[in-house]
Amino acid sequence: LYSTTILPPGGDDTPPEYVPPPPPPPGGKIVVEYRLALDCAVKDDEPITDDFFLLNIGSKELPAGLKIRYEIPGTGERGAFLLPRSLSAGQKAEIPGLLDAVPSDSECRAMVIT
Repeated sequence: LYSTTILPPGGDDTPPEYVPPPPPPPGGKIVVEYRLALDCAVKDDEPITDDFFLLNIGSKELPAGLKIRYEIPGTGERGAFLLPRSLSAGQKAEIPGLLDAVPSDSECRAMVIT
């Protein structure tokens, strides 16, 4: 439960008005939200790599063909690609050869393009 306190204008000593929480959704159903959340990694046994790893850290499967934008801030490299296969929650996918030669363990960013 939650309440909202509305303070009267002017700051007088009038007690605040209680606003009740909104009613439950129709039919009393609980709505569960799923979210898409990505992480990425640039790693290899060698000091320089062109491989990119995408990790699904969300609660929903990422479908094949999803548009992903990536960036390597340290080198300025950026681009986009289509996810080659679906990726279940908690799974990772290697995208070999996506990057120009970048240092392994470089910082990366990835996000879904809507």
